[in-house]
Parts: sequence; C-alpha cells; structure tokens
Amino acid sequence: MKKIYAVLIISALIFTDLYSQNLSFEQTQSDTINFSLEIGNNKILVLMNLYPLEVGNVWVYMDTSWWPTIQVSRVLIEVLGDSVAPNGKLYFHLKEGSDHFLERIDSTEGILYRYFEHPNLPEDEYIIADLLAEMGDTILVFDPNNPNIKTYLFVSKIDTFYKWGLTKFRKEFCRFSWSYSMYRIFSFTNDIGLDFSYWGLQGTQMSLKRRIKGCIISGIVYGDPSPVDEETQKAPLEFTLLQNYPNPFNPATTINFEIPEREFVTLKVYDILGREFATLVDEEKPAGSYEVQFSASGLTSGIYFYQFQAGNYSETKKMILLK
Repeated sequence: MKKIYAVLIISALIFTDLYSQNLSFEQTQSDTINFSLEIGNNKILVLMNLYPLEVGNVWVYMDTSWWPTIQVSRVLIEVLGDSVAPNGKLYFHLKEGSDHFLERIDSTEGILYRYFEHPNLPEDEYIIADLLAEMGDTILVFDPNNPNIKTYLFVSKIDTFYKWGLTKFRKEFCRFSWSYSMYRIFSFTNDIGLDFSYWGLQGTQMSLKRRIKGCIISGIVYGDPSPVDEETQKAPLEFTLLQNYPNPFNPATTINFEIPEREFVTLKVYDILGREFATLVDEEKPAGSYEVQFSASGLTSGIYFYQFQAGNYSETKKMILLK
C-alpha cells in the first residue's frame, strides 16, 4: 500500500510544478526542461544512450567518503569485453579496481541488468535502472546487499547535464527501502553514462559521493580521464544540496548539504504557498559535509520545499510528508 501511495504522490509532483512557479524561490535551468523537445521522436534511442555500454569505454570518477574520516580517491571503470554468462545471456564485462561484473541493457524493455547469482533471482540478474521509466514510475527491485528487504526504485528528477561544454539530457534515480535506512541517488547522462552517485545511511555520517571526472566514449574523450591517483583534497569540491531521505517521510527526514569553503548558510522549510515553517540552519559554517534532521510533527500531509543558501549559491528541493 505504501508503494501505491508513493507512486501517486510522486507523480503528482509533475502537476504541482506549474503551481510552484508562483513561489519566490530562485528557479534553475533544470526546472524549465521540456522533456518532449529534448528527445523528440527518438525517445527510445536517447534513453538507451543514457548508459553507452561498448567495449573500450572508460569512466573516471572521484569518490569522496566521510567515514571514518574524509577520504578522496580516484576510480576507473572500463568495459573489457563481452561474454555469455551461465544463464545464457550476453553481457558486457566491466572492471572497477579489482572487482569484475557483468551488465547488459535489454533493448526492448530499456532495463539495465547486472548478473548476480542468488536464490531469489531465477534469471540470475537484478535491475539497476529502468532507463525508459518516467517521473512517477516506481518498481520493486532486488538489493544484493539486503536481498530479503523490499527495495524500490523511482525516477526522482529529469534535467540537463552541463559540463565540458556539453548540454545533455539527464535522468536521476532514487533507490530506497521503507524498512532500511540505506539509500542511493544516481543519475545517467545521455551519451555519457553514470555521472553522479550518492550512497548514504540515514542517521550516520556514513556516505559515499561519486562524481564523474572524465570518460572515453566510442573513442571520444570528455573531461579529464587521466590516471591521476594523488588527489587528496579534503573539502567538498562544490556546493551541493541532496534530496532528503526518506522521501516521502513521516514524521522526520534527513537533509544533507556540502560547502567547499567557509560560508554563511541558511536552510529553511516552506509550504506549497511559500510560507516559511522552519529555519534549520542559520549560521556561518566551515567547509565540509553536513546532515540536518527535520521533524514535521504537527504539520499536515502534503508537499513542502526546503531552500539552501550559501553565499551566492541557492537551491530548492521538494519533499513529501505522508501521514
């Protein structure tokens, strides 16, 4: 039943976008993306290209973890070849450090699968993402780290990737569980692949952020995929406001943000009419990553907004209170 409610309410966000334009919040370019114009009549082709699996492709990421201390490391993922797995299906063979894994995209369903042997998986593969899914679509998926817990996957945002002089269509996903506090947010960019990932454990400082540094796709170089291993920057690289978790929530939720330098920070909560309900942060903070708890006890179910400001940077996100 919770799944159904989540689908209905998340779908309602599309309808409320027009109404929310009357708020005094600063709008970003991603808020004005016209989905139909972006992909035109090539919807399936564009969405399938959100993750270009091809032998020889390489992605380089910078990983930042906050447990037990802040650590920054470089990660390289490359497609070594393709092979038929024991289940008889053809996969691409990927390597990340010392780890090897097999992935494929179903050309009919647009679903990205990873090979994994487990009694709960009769086909020996689980869903990483549904590339053809749209805003509001929610599916039940398998979590290899928690195979006996129901985990859900939904499209949390559709916007545009602006980097390296490119303007590309991007789709963001959220993976979560009602009964477990671990969650993951990740996004795929057309012709690029995975460009961002954030893993966190609610109520703790345990988290891992992955941002793309460069890649080589079909022989074309984007960004800087050079093998630089000694990047030891301790502070976050940019201002970041993450989606609250859990979302929908009742009655409490967690909001994470990052600042790369000392700055005066405010974090406020508003209702759909733009009325301020709470000030969660209102002080100068040093560079770092922060986690703030928000309790909505006494508030009615509905859509709320939280606005983050640090110097000239400002960003607003939606959250859903479901009682």
